[in-house]
Amino acid sequence: MATIPTRHIQLLFSGTCFYLFLLLLLPAGFAVRLQAQPSKALQQLCDKVVENYVKPAEISYGLAIGIIDGPYVYQYYYGNVSNSIPQPPDSSTLFLLGSVSKVITTSVLAVMDNEKLISVKDTITRYLPDSVAANPYLASVTLKKLATHTALLPKTPYNLPATLIQPENTYGNYQLPDLYRFLMHYRPTSAVFKKKHSKQFVYSHTGMGLLAHLLENAAGKPLDSLISQKLGAICGGLPNTKARLTPAQQNRLAPGHRFTGAETPQVNFASMYGSEGLYSTLPDMLRFTNACMRQKMFEPALEPQLNTQMPDVKVGWGWYVIMNGKRQPAIYTHSGKTSGYSNYVAFEKERQVAVVVLSNSDNRIDKIGIDLLDLLLR
Repeated sequence: MATIPTRHIQLLFSGTCFYLFLLLLLPAGFAVRLQAQPSKALQQLCDKVVENYVKPAEISYGLAIGIIDGPYVYQYYYGNVSNSIPQPPDSSTLFLLGSVSKVITTSVLAVMDNEKLISVKDTITRYLPDSVAANPYLASVTLKKLATHTALLPKTPYNLPATLIQPENTYGNYQLPDLYRFLMHYRPTSAVFKKKHSKQFVYSHTGMGLLAHLLENAAGKPLDSLISQKLGAICGGLPNTKARLTPAQQNRLAPGHRFTGAETPQVNFASMYGSEGLYSTLPDMLRFTNACMRQKMFEPALEPQLNTQMPDVKVGWGWYVIMNGKRQPAIYTHSGKTSGYSNYVAFEKERQVAVVVLSNSDNRIDKIGIDLLDLLLR
């Protein structure tokens, strides 16, 4: 489940004193422009932020932190991949992205829309089997509504419990025919139906999982191919970002961990990989984030569409857009916490600063990424 990192808006952790303390430890001028300093100085900053929450020597899971500051990119790795692999992750280590998968799926949508292969204004019935498209309650749902969580589909499909075999593997047995059966018989509640023509934010794993399949149906290719061929070509290559891992990639996957340090069993996402089931490495995610931050074709995906339930937080195509006052540039972000993994991505376009944090633990690591971004933007 993803949560909105509100500490960009208001720092809740005695922030000012902590930041002033850090700045006193850093070389003169360091806080002005980090990109002008050697990577050792940025390593010092990253170490301090990590140590504020956990001692690096005591981390029983892996932590990968990437920073983009203007033209410079930095990568730092902490902890241990697992008890059986007592060494930090590295640039080849794969992590389950959880709900961060959503912004990759919506970015594929942005590329296909830009190339006129589809239109975000297309109704979803255009890309569904006739038997599913016949449901009149789907007639007004567009691809854009799926991407912006305004299709008013439920968070999880109503028929999901009937397919559940292992509680920890929620989507493991939920196949595409199950998703189509849900859509065939979907009827919004009366309260939702009355609001179907209004813009209302309803966070939906269902909608994002469906979006991935519609993109596949439109292109006649699996999502992994679309990520590699469409998105990867723009990002400079995303060889390790996919839903289906090769045996070699499987060997490089960091196992998930509970907050207690115990390993979690590996899960699969069957038909819902576009919502929560993609994997990636830190270098891939840095290339992806860098492209979203700089490439013009992604600007429509970043445009704030409507308010969420959180003050000063709007939604784009998957991305949360934090608007903290008219004079402060927006921050674009998403996080994910799924099945023993926790991840965070955020960037600010005007200064071209971004932070990516990946971990194979269900300890929330948003706070590490938020603190780093706050310091970089001071």
